Amino acid sequence: MVHKEVKENLEEEEEEEEEEEENEEEKEEEGECEGSESDEEDEKMSDEKDSGKALDKKP
Repeated sequence: MVHKEVKENLEEEEEEEEEEEENEEEKEEEGECEGSESDEEDEKMSDEKDSGKALDKKP
């Protein structure tokens, strides 16, 4: 049971990440996004997810 929940959480996070990337690409195309700052924030977010910290956080 627990493994299934973890797998579902990972899949949801991956989907959210993909949506965020698509949204950022759209913003960059429109010229609204400040590239370097958002890239640094993305790296911090992905580092947290990679280390497992994001799994502890529940919305």
